Amino acid sequence: MKIIPRSCPGCELRVGRLLTDFNNWKRSIKNYINYTEEVNVIIKFIDREKSLGRVVYEKGEIEIDPRFTLLQLRNTLVHELIHYEQYREKRLEIKNDEWFWKGKKYDNTLVYEEYTNLPWEIEARKRSKKIIDKLFKIY
Repeated sequence: MKIIPRSCPGCELRVGRLLTDFNNWKRSIKNYINYTEEVNVIIKFIDREKSLGRVVYEKGEIEIDPRFTLLQLRNTLVHELIHYEQYREKRLEIKNDEWFWKGKKYDNTLVYEEYTNLPWEIEARKRSKKIIDKLFKIY
């Protein structure tokens, strides 16, 4: 996995710290999240309301918006890696703009607050908190 920073005036320090953190975690994080080395993390501005990051599944990329705090960037990286794992393991599937979790179809026209209560979001939030807590006890 590579982290690729794009132009980010004013957030170079946070992005640099995130790169350092990730290099420190790289071996340990594989104990918690099943991802492949092919995934790239692109640090770039995301023009999406309330979105700190997202997975672009068809490209095998994770995008993270650098305008947030270092803690939010760390959490977002782990959270999005979990979504990448969910997708790779086919627990989360997106077919023709329809969302499926473990074979069950979910509404994809939800507002943000409803979206955060979908099962894959709940799992990603719970797991990312536990993983971040463990990683920072290690380092």
